[in-house]
Amino acid sequence: MRKFRYMEGETYSQKAYSYLKKTIIGNQYKPGEPISESVICNQLGMSRTPVREAILKLEKENLVQIYPKRGTFIKAVSPQKLQELFEIREIIEPEAARRVAHIISKSELFEIERQLTEIKNTEPLDETKAVTVGRRLHDLILKGLGNNTLIEFLQHLKVEIDRGCYEASGTQGNVLKFLNQHFEIIAALEEENGEKAKRLMTKHLKDARKALLS
Repeated sequence: MRKFRYMEGETYSQKAYSYLKKTIIGNQYKPGEPISESVICNQLGMSRTPVREAILKLEKENLVQIYPKRGTFIKAVSPQKLQELFEIREIIEPEAARRVAHIISKSELFEIERQLTEIKNTEPLDETKAVTVGRRLHDLILKGLGNNTLIEFLQHLKVEIDRGCYEASGTQGNVLKFLNQHFEIIAALEEENGEKAKRLMTKHLKDARKALLS
């Protein structure tokens, strides 16, 4: 697994939680796969107590399922839930892209474009990084609306949405396809062409849903 960077000031339990959540969302653990506490302890260089605390917190977030005497397993997101999540996104995000085209932070947009360009020009293509930076574009668009209620609503769905994005990317072919679609959306936003941004976002989300659920 890729070396994980901890946030300064985190407790051991928080470090374990951050590490496990990132690897689960990034599909480095697959649905139904067991988590070995001893392996995680060795990877992170810590005792079982903070790892167990982290796992209990992840269970509350429906990322893992703990079975007494059997162990801890990665919990899958059901196809029905993923379908519903993408339906929500297809209603909200294209219109958000249209509305923010004239007001979105150009400096933040340019930085995302720079990061995506760096990823595209590096071989082999880093799938995890491509999806992570792509999600920043979606988050930036939603932030541009300035609607805190909407942002809080979507924040509750963030874990499932993020897992869906990683699963939809799936292969190098899909990663590159979605990365290029992000470039197209960025270009439309830089042109302040809201209708074009809306159209491109709609296609992007429909393609992602098809890749995930087909």
